[in-house]
Amino acid sequence: MINLRVQLLASHIALVAIMVLVMTGAIFSFYHLGGSIDRILKANYDSVIIAQQMKETLERQDSAVTFYLAGQAQKARTQYEANRQLFEKAYQAEAHNITEPGEQALADDIQRQFAEYSTAVKRLLYAEPPLPAEQARAYYFGTLEPDFERLKQRAQAVLDLNQAAIQRASGRGVPRGRLRPIRCFPARVLQAPR
Repeated sequence: MINLRVQLLASHIALVAIMVLVMTGAIFSFYHLGGSIDRILKANYDSVIIAQQMKETLERQDSAVTFYLAGQAQKARTQYEANRQLFEKAYQAEAHNITEPGEQALADDIQRQFAEYSTAVKRLLYAEPPLPAEQARAYYFGTLEPDFERLKQRAQAVLDLNQAAIQRASGRGVPRGRLRPIRCFPARVLQAPR
């Protein structure tokens, strides 16, 4: 009888020890998963902010060119140079924060397009002698504005890519079963009775 009691006690202690190990492993896994999601969200959030900064500085560079067309050459050059440097800083931050598949290709394309855009802007802002007004406007609308729009779209693509990744990552942290009734509720309320 003592032998049976010892065996039962030993088996119960072994089961409790196994359960403690499994629960410790589960807690570690949940903690690690939560940390991974947080890192992904932070890196993607940083890329979203950087892409917004690139777009804003591009807008200001484009505004600088319009100042030039309005006859404010010095103001245009000052504004362009300040925002060119801010764009380059934001681009460098993006180039070192690649988080998603396809983002490296976007960053490489932005770098290439920005180099071309900068060369084209400088051709106008620092032309000696300055281009005649009509020729300068034609250059802006024929070359600079389309280059600006394409570059801005690439920055928007980085922003969109990272926002989609944030939405996917944040969805991983919440059990799907809990979200389904919330999503379906408005559709059921609005659905006509049959």
